[in-house]
Amino acid sequence: MTTWCCPRAKDLSLRIWSEGGVVFDDANAQLHELTPIAGEVLNQLLTGGSLTAHEILFNVLGEAPSAEEAVQMKQLLLHFKAMDIIECICLDSPATITTQQN
Repeated sequence: MTTWCCPRAKDLSLRIWSEGGVVFDDANAQLHELTPIAGEVLNQLLTGGSLTAHEILFNVLGEAPSAEEAVQMKQLLLHFKAMDIIECICLDSPATITTQQN
């Protein structure tokens, strides 16, 4: 099972409005503009600990995601990972946790 988390949450400041949001990364002084859904997803990761993509989508949408929404979520999570905002954790077994390499 793959989960996502935000170990650098203390470095990030998130502001969300109805039309979108921004995240400021204090570690590198970068400001990133976010869509409304991206802001909600990042908020889930900042406040929810380690979550699967399905859990994040369910929390944001309030219902089970469609296949298309699941694909879009994976793309968004990979984008956040490339920005070094979140990490992907692969739970191989209950006793082993390793960082997944893409």
